[in-house]
Amino acid sequence: MKVKIDGLEDFKKYINTSFPEQVDRAMQQAAEGIAQDLRIELASAVGKFDGNVGWTGYLYNSIRAYNSAVHGWGTGNKPDQWGVTMLPYGKELDARPPHTEWLTKGRKITTWAKAHNIKAKELVVRPHPFIQQGLSGAKNRIQTAKNQIGD
Repeated sequence: MKVKIDGLEDFKKYINTSFPEQVDRAMQQAAEGIAQDLRIELASAVGKFDGNVGWTGYLYNSIRAYNSAVHGWGTGNKPDQWGVTMLPYGKELDARPPHTEWLTKGRKITTWAKAHNIKAKELVVRPHPFIQQGLSGAKNRIQTAKNQIGD
């Protein structure tokens, strides 16, 4: 017995072409939203300290969504994934315990201290937590992505 279902071939074409695009678009939007949340929290955390985020510009600009397939970072059988990346010192800024930094010639922190009229030989620097706050909305963003895929 052979059964023919009208529209099945069209549905297969739709699934094979539209569904992967919908998944990719939803995951891209989620990753970009999470990156934006992290940038906002970074600016807020640093802003509470001195009202100037200029010295974190490299870190701020490094927080971005990326596609593993575009950057060649795919692994195994899942080569096309979205994620968020930032410079490694972001984790240190977020979680490193208070410590002393010497203001020696040629260091960025020394330049920053001079710009803020700090006349000392050392500074005690503290962490500026922002990652956990920035990721607090990630669950909602991922749920929104799941809902978009289901539409």
